[in-house]
Amino acid sequence: MYHTHGAWYEIRAHTTQAAQDDDDRDGASASAAANAELVKLSKQAAASDNVKYVAGDTVKVTSGDLQNLQGTVERVDPDGQVVIKPALDDFTELIRFPASQLAKHFERGKHVKVSA
Repeated sequence: MYHTHGAWYEIRAHTTQAAQDDDDRDGASASAAANAELVKLSKQAAASDNVKYVAGDTVKVTSGDLQNLQGTVERVDPDGQVVIKPALDDFTELIRFPASQLAKHFERGKHVKVSA
């Protein structure tokens, strides 16, 4: 009787582990899908010629000496230059960039409002 109970327990433990492994794979594939969607959104925003930046947008510099610098849009000047505050602790100065050197940056876990 103990042997039967032990065998049942073994099967149940393996079945439970298999279910957890399936959940882990589902979570990993969902995570990969979310990352792929973020990359797709970033590329679409970068490829678009009519990207509109507003104060509070998170952006990334795509070309020039400060390539890969991330920051937050402070304002957009009338001449089309975008003024950002870099996401660096010790750097407090605002920097102006042409809109063509910037791309909107989306991080996983952040809320994004999409409007048509």
